[in-house]
Amino acid sequence: MLKASADPANDIRQIDVHTLPIEEVFTRFSTSPTIGLESPAVTRLSKRFGKNVISPPKTQYWKKVLNYVFGGFNFLMWIAFIVTIVGLISSPGRMVEPHQPDILLSPLAVLQASWGAQSCHLQFRRINPSSQFAPLHIEQ
Repeated sequence: MLKASADPANDIRQIDVHTLPIEEVFTRFSTSPTIGLESPAVTRLSKRFGKNVISPPKTQYWKKVLNYVFGGFNFLMWIAFIVTIVGLISSPGRMVEPHQPDILLSPLAVLQASWGAQSCHLQFRRINPSSQFAPLHIEQ
């Protein structure tokens, strides 16, 4: 049995089962090629190690938030926002009299921010938006 080390890569490097003859593998794991593990062994190993399932990866919330703020279509919106600000700063005369397209960009920025916040909130709570309408579904 391998001892768990601090580095999982070391544990993986110590695995040598793939180089052993098949008879030695059966002996090492106390199993048979025809019947597999016996029922008491399955019960004992299940109590010791738990279910044989892959654990989900740890969620890195800061990466998720950055992806929602700067990823996908939001990246294009940030570029448009920066270009707009650079355009406004580069011509100070326009700051006094804003043009119509400049005024229309403010609600668009608010809409984009609220949409991103809503999708981030729904993803963190893992809510399917269509499930909110499930009670309204009429059975036929």
